[in-house]
Amino acid sequence: MREASAKNSMAKSLSETASILLWTTLEKPKSRAVYSRSIAWEVPAKAAAPKGETGRVYGNLMSLLTTMKSLPLAYNRDMQEDKIPLFGTVDTLKGSLSLYAKMLDTVKIDKKKMLASLEGDFSMATDLADYLVRKGLPFRKAHQIVSKLVKETIKKKKDLDDLTLKEFKTYSKLFGRDVFDTIKVKAGIAARKSLGGTAKESVKRLIAQGKEIVRKA
Repeated sequence: MREASAKNSMAKSLSETASILLWTTLEKPKSRAVYSRSIAWEVPAKAAAPKGETGRVYGNLMSLLTTMKSLPLAYNRDMQEDKIPLFGTVDTLKGSLSLYAKMLDTVKIDKKKMLASLEGDFSMATDLADYLVRKGLPFRKAHQIVSKLVKETIKKKKDLDDLTLKEFKTYSKLFGRDVFDTIKVKAGIAARKSLGGTAKESVKRLIAQGKEIVRKA
């Protein structure tokens, strides 16, 4: 049961990693980057496969849970039915992991394009609210202020970067010149230092932990 549950989490992580589809563009497809034209945009079909297989892994766990739920306290012959879902999950993940290892080894990240895609999407609005909280404002009030700021900025067909300090101060006197550093995407990334956060030191720490787990396996 623990093994099947752990592999369920692994399948979920692989499925989430398939979000790489959203960042992918077509540039000289290689053997492992087989492309499909069956949907509105072209995606690496082999990255989508493990995403779809996650449902099968979930189903295997539910099958195992259903078998085990009605057993008495001792061993029962019903438990012979645990092999098919468990081994099915193992076989599915072995193929997915093998594919991902080869695929991710050839991935190239266009940092400039990723940063450019974040311009004008107001993804730093939460950071603005956190900024006001650090200035002593209750989060509920900070949320209301930033919500109004964002709505009115959109109506004016502007981005946060387009606002002047005077315009920021019309929403709260707590805004200072340091607000322009806060709304930078890189600043938002660096601010997430908790476990699983996006700050460079946090990411490096998790990578080191992952390598240690693999080394001990």
